[in-house]
Amino acid sequence: MKHLKWTVISLALVPALLYAGDRIHVEEQYLLAKRRAGLIEIGMTVDDLLMRFNRSDIKLVDLNLLGKFTPAIEIYLGGTARRSIASVTAEIGWRKEFNVTRITVYDARFRTDRGIGVGSTLGDIKKSYKISRVTSAGSNLVAVVGKLRMDFILKVDLASIPQQFFKTGGLYLLPDNLEVVSIIVN
Repeated sequence: MKHLKWTVISLALVPALLYAGDRIHVEEQYLLAKRRAGLIEIGMTVDDLLMRFNRSDIKLVDLNLLGKFTPAIEIYLGGTARRSIASVTAEIGWRKEFNVTRITVYDARFRTDRGIGVGSTLGDIKKSYKISRVTSAGSNLVAVVGKLRMDFILKVDLASIPQQFFKTGGLYLLPDNLEVVSIIVN
């Protein structure tokens, strides 16, 4: 019985250890922060990126954005449930050498220090960060958090969004339950 009491007390302390104010502990390899997604950082060389992952978990691709050659590296992290979708895509550009210019995250294990990631909602983002603006991009809405330099791509049926939003950009017009389907780190 005494052993059970200490087990219950220990389990009760776990949230206190994981949460510090409005911050949570996220493993370094899955931490989303300004200009980085886990082990990938904006500006790092492709050679540095390749040294951080198993060659069997990466694939060089052309994203063909706007009809132009857009080289990128798709990274499939262990435990990815759907191997047909990369965990992360790192776009590549040239500045004296090949560097990471933008990162797109599809894997729900990646989280900010406030617990926001793929699967979070617009309401979750609003509670945790100041949203600079919400814009439409193709058939998606994008919640921009300038402080983090991140764009949260929201799953939405644009036909269900009030037309007033497109005229005013009023964040209050959007339902809080819009789900994040990917995150772009700039």
